[in-house]
Amino acid sequence: MPAQAEAGVTGIEVASLFGVMAPAGTPAPIVMKLNAEIQKVLALPEAQEQLLAQGAYAVKMSPEQSNERIKREISQWAKVIADAKIKSD
Repeated sequence: MPAQAEAGVTGIEVASLFGVMAPAGTPAPIVMKLNAEIQKVLALPEAQEQLLAQGAYAVKMSPEQSNERIKREISQWAKVIADAKIKSD
């Protein structure tokens, strides 16, 4: 199977993302506390080792940065879907 660029697909970033979400309307202090605690765990050497063993790594993001990343992903993939005329059943 050709690599992305070899297949003529350029201008997009393809990555697997994992995150923790809270229901809409969760109070900001709770979201910030969850984020702080998750960041503490992800900074532990054993957490880093486990992630690296699976070919992954943690990227420290604020809730606002995560929201922006999700918006970019939605926009990017909506364009790919529209350009390729992909339809769902």
